[in-house]
Amino acid sequence: MDLITKISILVICVLGAGYAFAKNFKSIKVTDLHKAMNQESEFNGVVLDVRTPKEVASGILKGAIIKNAHSKDIRSFVENLDKTKEYYVYCHSGVRSLAIIKLMKQFNVKGVNINGGISAWKKSGFPVVDKNTSPM
Repeated sequence: MDLITKISILVICVLGAGYAFAKNFKSIKVTDLHKAMNQESEFNGVVLDVRTPKEVASGILKGAIIKNAHSKDIRSFVENLDKTKEYYVYCHSGVRSLAIIKLMKQFNVKGVNINGGISAWKKSGFPVVDKNTSPM
C-alpha cells in the first residue's frame, strides 16, 4: 500500500470516529443558541469558552466563562462545575469543545457542543464582546 492510500485510510478512520463520537453528545446550531440567548427569560444555560488566551482576545460570546481547554487544571475545573446547570461549550471550530464535553460526561456535567464554534458564530454575523466586558 502506498503512502497516499495509507493517509487516506487514516483520514477516513479519524473522521468516522469523530462523527461517531459527536453523535453521542448533545449539540446546538449557532442560530438556535443565538435565538435562545436573546430570550433571556427562557435561557438558563452557562456559556463556556475553552479557547486559548490568544483566541479569546478576538472576542467572546456575551456572558461566557473562559477556561482554556489546555490548562493543567481543566480536569479539576470540569469536575467542580455545577451539575444542576447545562453548559454550552465552544472553541474555535468544535474539536476542543467536544473533548471537554466528553470530559464533562465523565463527571455527570451536562454539556452541549456549539456546532462550528466561534467561527460559525461570527460567520453568521452574531456579535462578540471583549472578554473584559463580559461578566464571569
